[in-house]
Amino acid sequence: MTVRIINRAAVTLSALLIFISFANGENNIGMSFTRQFFYEFARSPLISRDSQLESMMNGMVSGRGRVVKVEKAGRYRKQFRITAVDEASQKYNLGLRYYVFLNNEDSATGIKEGSVFEFRGQLAAYTPLNTLRSEYIFDIILEEGALVIE
Repeated sequence: MTVRIINRAAVTLSALLIFISFANGENNIGMSFTRQFFYEFARSPLISRDSQLESMMNGMVSGRGRVVKVEKAGRYRKQFRITAVDEASQKYNLGLRYYVFLNNEDSATGIKEGSVFEFRGQLAAYTPLNTLRSEYIFDIILEEGALVIE
């Protein structure tokens, strides 16, 4: 009797976990590049980091970074690229660089180097920059963005 209850609980828990992971992947609920994400990512085994990022592909992500450069660069059918560095990730020995792609020339020219840019968009690609998997470039197709006034 007890074994049957434990088996039923395990099946129910497994179904719930599968449903949650399916809902996150299919609905693109999104992931935020926050301190909590950096903490968990830095603690994860190196070999599993790429698979963790692979599960986020084509989903919605949000983050914040200091603008390094704004340039004309045609990729993903977008005309401009904002290069931003996430300073919060450096506290966890991670180096994250965002390439945020957009079409709007007014938005691109209004963003100045050194300003803080907050964004939300689709994660189109990621590129590890070293074998330690501690530095990455994320290609993001902009959906919404704003300058943060400090």
